[in-house]
Amino acid sequence: MAVYIPLLICAAIILAVTVWIALPWLKSTTHRDKAVASVLVVFFLSVALYLSVGSPFQVNEIAQQKQEHTDLLAQLTKLEKETASEAGAEHYAALGAAYIQTEQYAKAATALKEAVKHSEGQPELILMYGKAQMMAADGQITEGARQAFEIAAKLMPDNPDPAFMLALERMQAGDKEGARERMRALLPMLPEGIPLRRMIEQQLKEE
Repeated sequence: MAVYIPLLICAAIILAVTVWIALPWLKSTTHRDKAVASVLVVFFLSVALYLSVGSPFQVNEIAQQKQEHTDLLAQLTKLEKETASEAGAEHYAALGAAYIQTEQYAKAATALKEAVKHSEGQPELILMYGKAQMMAADGQITEGARQAFEIAAKLMPDNPDPAFMLALERMQAGDKEGARERMRALLPMLPEGIPLRRMIEQQLKEE
């Protein structure tokens, strides 16, 4: 219902203005009929225009989104040029993050793999690399992603992120008991009340 409120407001304003303009004609029956017909035409035209173009708020929002996307692509082009001339872990990591933002996950995985190499195995980059591989596979944790998460979990034993990814990998593989074991091991790392902890606790209760 909220979606149609701007439409109703817009149509009501146009309707009121049209009636006000037509008031001098309303003393005559013939003119009254013509005025009513004109009001109805304007009303339905305004509805059709709104439905085809959208409200001014929607148009502004779409324009802003397009501008943000254009700015992001410009930033990505700049990063690609910088990485080509100054290949380093920082450049490849920034490029990989930009590729993720533009949903180019395969390119992100390639860039982050280079970032891992140039950083000599920085754990956070290994984790990002695994996630990029997973996103490139439409959410499935591939063997390469699993290996990345295993390494990240060993290098960052207190970080729940790679541990959760490994629990998810077991679940995707159909190993429910293995997933449950990993989830139970994950709980001590998670503060009380956060959504991930509540989700895991609920999952362990149901099975």
